[in-house]
Amino acid sequence: MKITTKTGDKGFSGLYNGKRLKKSDKLFSLLGDIDELSSFLGWTKSEIVFLKKGDFEFFEGLLLKIQDDLYKIMSFVGFEFKYPKTISSLNEDDTKFLENTLSDFMDKIREIKEFVRPGKGKISSMFHFARAICRRAERSFVSICKKDKGLIELIYLNRLSDLLFVFAIFFEEKQSI
Repeated sequence: MKITTKTGDKGFSGLYNGKRLKKSDKLFSLLGDIDELSSFLGWTKSEIVFLKKGDFEFFEGLLLKIQDDLYKIMSFVGFEFKYPKTISSLNEDDTKFLENTLSDFMDKIREIKEFVRPGKGKISSMFHFARAICRRAERSFVSICKKDKGLIELIYLNRLSDLLFVFAIFFEEKQSI
């Protein structure tokens, strides 16, 4: 695989379907937001190795699944709001999975009655930062989403940001690393 192709040297880049657009196109901003979120979740995953084995395996598996789902969304966006035949689409089960996980963790955190200030521990702060990136990706998605396209993907991003917030509170209460 060739990394340097020099095809972007004049300010254009290619979508997965071969179409070329200016690098400043909002579509690339959205792809960048989702890529940044996935990268940050990867970093977060690498920082939670201090958890006991079962807890680490749970979070590792969950974050890997989320990263896979984000790649699906990137494919959907990169093929101009349709899935290629080679990629399985995001579906309601993926969103339900986030909702069920969110529900499970709501029982493990304190009741939130005030604004939450990030900064109470490294992992908690990392999940807050991931949530902020996710919200940016959600805003980018809304700004370019085609009518009646991407509703599942938008709902997924919205639920994911909620889940990342709950994880931030969970880790805030668990430890101060």
